[in-house]
Amino acid sequence: DPNEKQKKEQDQFCFQLGQVNVDKPEDGKKKRTFSGIAYSGEAITDHWYWDKVVFDLDSIQIKGRIPALLEHRTSQRAGAINSHSVSHAEGLKIEGNLLSNEFGTQVAQDSDDDFPWQMSVRIYPATVEEVKEGSVIVNGRTFQAPVAVFRGGRIREVSFCALGADDNTNAVAASHSPKNFNQPEDTNVTELEKAQAAQKQAETERDAAQSEL
Repeated sequence: DPNEKQKKEQDQFCFQLGQVNVDKPEDGKKKRTFSGIAYSGEAITDHWYWDKVVFDLDSIQIKGRIPALLEHRTSQRAGAINSHSVSHAEGLKIEGNLLSNEFGTQVAQDSDDDFPWQMSVRIYPATVEEVKEGSVIVNGRTFQAPVAVFRGGRIREVSFCALGADDNTNAVAASHSPKNFNQPEDTNVTELEKAQAAQKQAETERDAAQSEL
């Protein structure tokens, strides 16, 4: 199933980022709201694919109103992010509204029943800096190697998840080739696209050598 293969390739860019708060209903307020720290600025550790990752807050991108989904499924639209703020002290804070459809209502009702929804984010980096030795300063903090630093990370969506992204994707880790960054984003030639082209060329040369053998 090509759709399932594509989903597995993109799961490496999903990260569990703790719990999200759904506000209690208020009189005269039709829409339910939610808020939370989408990313604190600290290292995300024990990720099934990257192990340890830091998002560079100074170059992180959120353009317009981005969707809030249920379990990262585009067919399950639960809400939208209305506003956000970024600082080294507080990280990336978001606020949004839930929809009145079945998925937004499900998130609200389960939260009212004290279900601990997890927040997960899908973020695509413009470049990935892999620090293998020494240390690196990001977000005003010093991180020891080995660590992967996402620069120019674009957040495409956030999701309400019953389980964090790490748990959901751990079983498909073996299906990935090493860090190929398969993501067709902007058409501008970036370092990421150059790396993709170089990898594709290397694979072509490898296949040709195997055929000769």
